[in-house]
Amino acid sequence: MSDSEVDAARAWLQQHDIRSVQVQALTLQGSIVGKRLAVDEFLAVLPEGIGLPATVLHQNVGGDYAFTFEPGPWAGELRDVWARPDLRTLVSLDPVARSAAVLADLYDDHHAPLPVCPRSLLQRLLGELGDAGLSLRVAFELEGTVFEEPFDVARARDYDGLTPLGSHQKRLCHGRPPASYVDYAEAVTQELDRIGVPWSGWVNEGGLGQLEVNFHPQDPLAAADDLVRARAAMISVAERCGRTATFMPLPTARTPAGLHVHLSLWEGDRNLFADREDGRHLDLWIAGLVSTMAAFTSLVMPGLNSFRRLVPGHGAPTAPLWARQNKTVALRVIPGDRSARLEHRLAGADANPYLMLAGIVAGGLIGARGRRPLPPEFAGSAWGLPEDFEPSLPSGLIEAADALCADEELGGLLGELVVRYWAGTRRWEWYACHTQGADPNAVTAWERRRYFESV
Repeated sequence: MSDSEVDAARAWLQQHDIRSVQVQALTLQGSIVGKRLAVDEFLAVLPEGIGLPATVLHQNVGGDYAFTFEPGPWAGELRDVWARPDLRTLVSLDPVARSAAVLADLYDDHHAPLPVCPRSLLQRLLGELGDAGLSLRVAFELEGTVFEEPFDVARARDYDGLTPLGSHQKRLCHGRPPASYVDYAEAVTQELDRIGVPWSGWVNEGGLGQLEVNFHPQDPLAAADDLVRARAAMISVAERCGRTATFMPLPTARTPAGLHVHLSLWEGDRNLFADREDGRHLDLWIAGLVSTMAAFTSLVMPGLNSFRRLVPGHGAPTAPLWARQNKTVALRVIPGDRSARLEHRLAGADANPYLMLAGIVAGGLIGARGRRPLPPEFAGSAWGLPEDFEPSLPSGLIEAADALCADEELGGLLGELVVRYWAGTRRWEWYACHTQGADPNAVTAWERRRYFESV
């Protein structure tokens, strides 16, 4: 962080009459942690940032502390970890309260990037891609579910029996959605405009009360940053409108919410996925992403509720399949000239975007090594596959964590510490679910309390 960057931040804060700054970091488990500082204090701690207790890295979405695994040498004595702001991410949080927010990377007490910081992990892997002279452009499709009741009413009901916002008919891409739905969606996009998040469109999804927001293609780190901001915006707008919003993948029956991402591989200004004469780059990335998908499932299915999406016929993929222009498979190839791309359709709405993109970049880098075979293209509909269809994706937390640990090549790129930490937290999550009130066959009040507002 240069003196000129600090001076520019100081000028921005003065221009927007900011009195406090929320320093925010996303943990590997997907929780936003940080502190709110008076503006003078914020400027005083730059460039090192603020200290946070290492216990925040042990805390899961339920607020429990899991010390049953060894996540790294920085954690043994529970020393502070450091949240170092990325000043490029400064945004006005609340003009009335004169507050701002900034995203941060996590460092250890020796000022080295923390291996289990998902934002730093993504940057490291993007650096490896850049060393090969390549870059990615990605665009997210985010789905959330909105209900008519305000949050206080939803909490009093244990988030049960809520009324989906808008029509009570399941109509995908409704050409005339109810006014209440339109008002909420327009309020969300106005907030995205205000905080500088580039969106390209919105549409009512197939589930009751579901809103899908589409975003412009951009650099993966910026795309992940914007997704964190967008989810926060959808929640805050719901609160202001007297509504409730969630990114729980399956809050009610038959309302699965996903997080799809479109990606293209570039060498300078040339889209390598659009090369019609030499399709090796596309084939290599398909091979890498499909062959690592079982392990990747753990990275994008962080909780018990995540796997409730993976039901045949509900629109979420249940097998590591690819095909051209086929929305029923996990990896869709979309041909074109400059717009040629892949659509990865596996992740749920609760996925950590940095960890998700890190897993995709790692899978692509593995494919580029040329050691993973290209599986045959799937023909037909992948919805409603028979229960004994092979290959299949992991169907639960433990199976997915085991698949991640078994993929040594993917683990080598992500880092041994990341895999050990993540697998440990997923096994702890499984233990919590099976000892505190979850039901393998139905969404319970305990499950809603754990995930509804925490993902």
